[in-house]
Amino acid sequence: MSKKWNLQDIRPVKTSSAPPHRRRKTKSGRTGAGIKAGSHNPKKDEFGVSAGPNFRLFVIIATVLIVVVVGLFIISALTGRAKIMVTPRSTEINVQSVFEAKEKPIADTLSYELMTLEKIAERQTEASGTKEVETQATGEITIHKNTPGAQKLIINTRFESPDGLIFKLFESVTVPGAELSDDGQPIPGSVKAEVYSEAAGEEYNLPPTEKFTIPGLEKDIALFNAIYASSESAFSGGFKGEQLTINESNLDVIRSELQVELTNMLQEQMLVELPAGFILFDSAMVIDFELQPPGGYNEDDLVVIKEKATLKVPLFKAEELAATIAFATIGDYQPSESVRLDDYNKLSFAYQPAVTSGDEIGNEISFLLSGRPIVIWTYDEEQLKSDLASLSRAAFNNKDGVISTYPMIINITAKVSPFWKQSLPSKVNKIEIIETLDEV
Repeated sequence: MSKKWNLQDIRPVKTSSAPPHRRRKTKSGRTGAGIKAGSHNPKKDEFGVSAGPNFRLFVIIATVLIVVVVGLFIISALTGRAKIMVTPRSTEINVQSVFEAKEKPIADTLSYELMTLEKIAERQTEASGTKEVETQATGEITIHKNTPGAQKLIINTRFESPDGLIFKLFESVTVPGAELSDDGQPIPGSVKAEVYSEAAGEEYNLPPTEKFTIPGLEKDIALFNAIYASSESAFSGGFKGEQLTINESNLDVIRSELQVELTNMLQEQMLVELPAGFILFDSAMVIDFELQPPGGYNEDDLVVIKEKATLKVPLFKAEELAATIAFATIGDYQPSESVRLDDYNKLSFAYQPAVTSGDEIGNEISFLLSGRPIVIWTYDEEQLKSDLASLSRAAFNNKDGVISTYPMIINITAKVSPFWKQSLPSKVNKIEIIETLDEV
């Protein structure tokens, strides 16, 4: 039988080339070649990849790069913002025109709301004597009619309070009839009027009263039930009896001081109560002053001087007034365009003709506006932010894209951070609109 050979039986045996003095025994007791200091046999993983120093360096660098990329993504998500610089269309105008406005809104007509404020201030001073005084109370009522057709009420028409006190009209008035609302419900017609008490006395100084009737209409029950009146403020001035008096010159000084005090108080209140979206003109404000019946303390010979002030001023919706002015001064302005003024204080206001008392401010006013404000075309800022959210830089710069739907914007640029982001933030609260105007 032929002999079989194994590979190891014919492979030459390698001998160590190390000198004898370099040979050492291994832990197993065998003699082996010496190992050079610092060298080692690199380990391999199950895939046969070397796990030596170069591989570990590669892993460290890759890990750092991953952390950096993830970190940048997180930073971009948390700090990504955009500042949008918007230049809307604008133009300076020269206004020198008379305008008309109505208290009751009518289509395509400028309207206004009348703000009315009242305050009373008082001060004590020494009395100079006494006198018998009888004065009648006065006040303002609103007369209503809840059936169609106007009704005229002549001067001295009587109105009776729930307590049976009688008040009379200072002047004749015409009460408009009721009108139907869009849903077919009647809307009572109404008109304001001044009344005075039938007799003197403090009992006529009524608080706001819900309903006055007209005794003279009792024979016509339908009309009697259709017309009634109410008061929104208290009546005043009613007095009968002995009253302390003071020197006229002293009274004038005190009244002047009280009027200054009341004016300041009313102006502050006027600004506090100005509704959002409305504007007013200081020169449109009218204040009426009325000396109230004095009171006093006889034991100290003191008189309480009371001064009542009533402020009236028309309020205009800012956008409505700006559109009215733009229509009157800009040839190519379209009523459908939304505009505002840069500063309404650039306009001066003057009643035409002049108004010296709040009672002269009726249901329609005429006034002159003059000045050089800037008309600015407006847009929906929140809608613009929503349209820009998540928009790519390329889409933002596309003149035929989203921006083309805002014809009132003549220029728009974006500053996005971090700088490497290629799109605007997806959240609108990360987008800031900064408006600038062309020099005019």
